[in-house]
Amino acid sequence: MSYNHHNQSQGYVPSYNSQNTGAAYMARRGWGNESDRNTTISFSSKSSSKRIYITLFVMLVLLLIAAIVIIILFASGVFHGADPLQNPTSSPILNPTFRPPINNIPTFSPIFSQNQSYTGSFLIQREASDVYNFKNTNQYFNAFNIMQNALDNIFVTSTLRPYAAQARLIDLRNRGNDLAVLFEVHMLGGGNVDQNTVADVVRNNLGTLRNQLGGNAQIDFNSVSVVRLFTF
Repeated sequence: MSYNHHNQSQGYVPSYNSQNTGAAYMARRGWGNESDRNTTISFSSKSSSKRIYITLFVMLVLLLIAAIVIIILFASGVFHGADPLQNPTSSPILNPTFRPPINNIPTFSPIFSQNQSYTGSFLIQREASDVYNFKNTNQYFNAFNIMQNALDNIFVTSTLRPYAAQARLIDLRNRGNDLAVLFEVHMLGGGNVDQNTVADVVRNNLGTLRNQLGGNAQIDFNSVSVVRLFTF
C-alpha cells in the first residue's frame, strides 16, 4: 500500500492507490470469482431438485383425489346410464300385465316315424318399438313370453295336435314400422303335413292369436310365411 503526499492548505492529503490493496490481490488470484461461481451453482441445483419433488408430490395428490372420486361415482351408481326402455318411443302391443292361460302341451306317440321342423314368420302391423331392440331387458322378456304362450295355445289346439306340434318363438324384431315374429314348429311324424299346412294353421288362427295378445294386434294375413327346415 502506498500513499502520495500533496501539500494543501498547510497540510497534506494522502492519495490512495487501490491496485495495491488486499481486495485487488484477491481479485487477481481469482478467489472472489471462484467463490461466487461455486455458490451460485449449488443454490441453483438445490432449487431445481426442490421444484421437481414438489411437482411430483402435487401430481400424486391429484391422482389420488381423482381415483377416490371415480370410486365414489361408481359406488353411487352415477355411471349407470338411464334405461332407454323406461320411455320407449311407442308402447308395445304385448302388454306385460296381460297373462294368457297356457294349455298343457300334450305328448302323443308319433303317428308316423318321420319327424319334421319348420321355420316361419309373420308381421304385426305398426307395432315396432324400442323395446325390441334390446334383448336383455325385462320388457323384452315379458313380451317374448306372451308371444310364446300365444303360439303354444294355437298349435296345441290345431289340426296338428295329433303330431304333438310345438311352436318355439325365435325372436321379436322391428321391421320398419312393423313387428316381425320369428318362430319354429317341431312335430313328431307329420305324414302329409308340409309347409303350407303349417302356414294355414297360423292364418286360420289369427283371430285367436290376436285375442291372446290383448285384442288390439293387427296381424298381416299376407305376411305369414313358413319354410320346411328338415326331416329326420
